[in-house]
Amino acid sequence: MLRATIERITDEQWRTGGSPGLVPARWALHAIKTVDFYMSRSPEEYTRRPDVDEDAPVGDLMSRAELLAYLDQVRASSTATLAAMSDYDLLEAPNAFPWTGKTVLGRMLYTLRHTMTHQGELSMILRMHGAEETEWR
Repeated sequence: MLRATIERITDEQWRTGGSPGLVPARWALHAIKTVDFYMSRSPEEYTRRPDVDEDAPVGDLMSRAELLAYLDQVRASSTATLAAMSDYDLLEAPNAFPWTGKTVLGRMLYTLRHTMTHQGELSMILRMHGAEETEWR
């Protein structure tokens, strides 16, 4: 869904918004970086950070093409990480991210909820630009 939404935002809209908090590039980068972060085994092991932070000036934010490439990397690594986990691994405690729940499964559910929240915000921004929002699936 993130990919479909990012692809619906035009290049002209990518770095624009009524305020700094409504810039699609900022929200999309945050959503993807968060998945990347929570798929790590621990906060200390998180190393795959793009050069640009979501709080950077608008002109320094990643292009749509760069962000889509980063999304592809995160998707591939997340898929591989989940495929390698057993039921025991998912229910293992303690979770290295205790604010997300007591188990690794809790962290995965937290990550999904977080991502869908930002998906909704990106859909709202699409509507503000007059585009159709992404279908939920």
